[in-house]
Amino acid sequence: MKVLTRILAVAIAFAVVAGGAQVYVSSRRPVPAAVKNPGAPAPGPPSESPAPSQPPSDPVPPETLPPAPKPTKKPVTAPSKAQGKMIEVSIDDQELIAWQDGTIVYRFVISTGKAGYETPKGNWRIHTKYENRWSRKWKVWMPYAMFWHPEHGYAFHELPYKDGQPGKRLGASKLGRADSHGCVRVNVGDAKKLYDWAPVGTSVWVH
Repeated sequence: MKVLTRILAVAIAFAVVAGGAQVYVSSRRPVPAAVKNPGAPAPGPPSESPAPSQPPSDPVPPETLPPAPKPTKKPVTAPSKAQGKMIEVSIDDQELIAWQDGTIVYRFVISTGKAGYETPKGNWRIHTKYENRWSRKWKVWMPYAMFWHPEHGYAFHELPYKDGQPGKRLGASKLGRADSHGCVRVNVGDAKKLYDWAPVGTSVWVH
């Protein structure tokens, strides 16, 4: 036994001299770096996820985004107590009221959707604005259009007109009655005031 111990000690000493502080380790059990190299610093905590190997991709196209949540049937805050700007549409009264910090700024006679084309009720926000927008479906121009429905293209806009006939406004005699295909029609002049006053993001309450 003593002979075997001496032989083993000589073998280890030879390995140290020949290879320079080598350590022979079984593959079954990992050895910390401090054991392999006594002068090496102790390993720190694992780092955060590695940096991406590719630059970030472009934003997701709007058409691939999930649909917007359905609106609630009642406003979160009454217009007289709301902060900021809000456009209220009363279908029963055929009236639009522009509120700012609980104070009425404008009050306009309008036309909402007629039977079969009812203007949807709920809470929304203006998401897109155009000084003049062509309706491919109805073949008319819609000045000062402000879209507020995320799925079906409902908007506030001035009384529409056919291409090349801006002097003949459709529905002028029907203001104060439900007559549109779902959009909220606003009189000539009033629509521009509303357009200039309401930025994208303005709250809309239809009831």
